[in-house]
Amino acid sequence: MENDSYELACRCKAAVITWGQTPSAPLLSTQLEESRNLIDDSLPDLLVDLYFAVGNGGFGPQGGLLGLRGGFVGLDSQMTIDEMYREFMWDTPEEEGWDWPAELLPIAEGGCGLVYCIDLDSADAEIHLLDPNGFEAGDDVSNYVRSLDTTLYRWLDEWSRTRPPLRQVASTARRSLFRRLFNRP
Repeated sequence: MENDSYELACRCKAAVITWGQTPSAPLLSTQLEESRNLIDDSLPDLLVDLYFAVGNGGFGPQGGLLGLRGGFVGLDSQMTIDEMYREFMWDTPEEEGWDWPAELLPIAEGGCGLVYCIDLDSADAEIHLLDPNGFEAGDDVSNYVRSLDTTLYRWLDEWSRTRPPLRQVASTARRSLFRRLFNRP
């Protein structure tokens, strides 16, 4: 892991505690290979490094990064990265206009149908946002995707350096105490 990636991984591990997140267990080599076979494209080294060091999803902005095979699933979709990618690429209804760009890999959900994606063709894993609200047959799905003018590294770096709102910290502390006292997930 490069020095910058290592430092980001350390900050993400600390931020997980601050934000009260529970990442999945670290990524296993077998899960990585299964995901690579399904996605059929190279994954950004930074993403893979973080999944090995911090966990297979469940940490980061917007409720946490989706995991790869067997990792954290989205709260809305109940899917991992590779499952959502397959859904977008091949399993979607044959809606006219839904021609998912193969270079965009879903990595996090934002609620209300929003999906954060990384551009696999960009050197820095640029972040894009899919807002499919209002999509109708005949629309071009690319009109519902926009660049956020940031990269995966900057997105996670900014998240790891921020603090959650006080209300969320108090809520997380109560949930954690409840889980410890009553031995609940």
